[in-house]
Amino acid sequence: MFASLRSVTRTSAALSRPASVLRLTGLSSFASRLLSTSAVNFAPRFVYLGNLPWRVQIDEIKEHAEKFGPLLSINIPNNETGSPAGFANVEFESAEDAQNFQRAAIESQISFANRRARVELFEEPQDQVVTRTSSTRPSRASPPTTTLWIGSLPPETQPGELREIFEKYGSIKRISVSPMGRSGTHFAHVEYHQKADAQSALADLSGSLTLRGTPLSLDFAAVRSDPPSNKLYVTAFDGEEGELREIFRKYSDGLTNLVMLRNRNAVIEYEDVEQASAAKDALDFGKTASGGEFRVFFSNPRPVRPESNSSRNMQRRKSYGNDW
Repeated sequence: MFASLRSVTRTSAALSRPASVLRLTGLSSFASRLLSTSAVNFAPRFVYLGNLPWRVQIDEIKEHAEKFGPLLSINIPNNETGSPAGFANVEFESAEDAQNFQRAAIESQISFANRRARVELFEEPQDQVVTRTSSTRPSRASPPTTTLWIGSLPPETQPGELREIFEKYGSIKRISVSPMGRSGTHFAHVEYHQKADAQSALADLSGSLTLRGTPLSLDFAAVRSDPPSNKLYVTAFDGEEGELREIFRKYSDGLTNLVMLRNRNAVIEYEDVEQASAAKDALDFGKTASGGEFRVFFSNPRPVRPESNSSRNMQRRKSYGNDW
């Protein structure tokens, strides 16, 4: 999913001053209220990037990370001298997106200014350098689900190729392959009707799965479970607002608002949960006119987490001038 991971370009003169926190701004008040999908048990949403050159710019990190899903913030703390501390916290809206970025960053050996970054996954932003060794798995193992995550796919992998491998383990509900990045890498999800089938496939194929001679990574997909809501969140929509409105036209009863956001996402509000649920069930994993697949989730306010002393200290030390 990465584009030119080993060759980065500093693009914003406005970000040449000491870096701090990058947060989403410029959205309507309606969109701002909806731009949050809940995570189960505060699943890890923060990707730590260490061993960064002190001149790294937030825009460079954002360019790589935003391909995997909506971002809430990018934070580059300063050390006691006021200089960048050499690491960053990338906060995703979704735990699944954070996990996909973490895995791809490790597999692609993401580098900045020819320095390979350390990549970790956390539930909270870090305020000091992490010294433990990274691994190809997240800091907390994924629990068994009906869905498998497949990484390190060869270029232009087709769903049919994956179906040939995985259908012998059970009835498959759907196969979703991510768009291929300019670097030629992407990932996929294979969802079974039964959790036991996914467990059998993982147990049999883990460590030995290849496609066209390319070794593949395999794990359970991160859990994403959103309580029913009258608000929906659409991700990875590669069409225009008019096309999205046309797609939702069949489910327009009770639809009160539709707002297109950045990064090919949108928020939709209905009068009640039943109307929103009907639209979500019918349109999730839908296709755009160009053939791209989009997802539809319930959108809910994220629960407020207790603020740790380290988080408060970090907030006091940082400036919030680098917004997008």
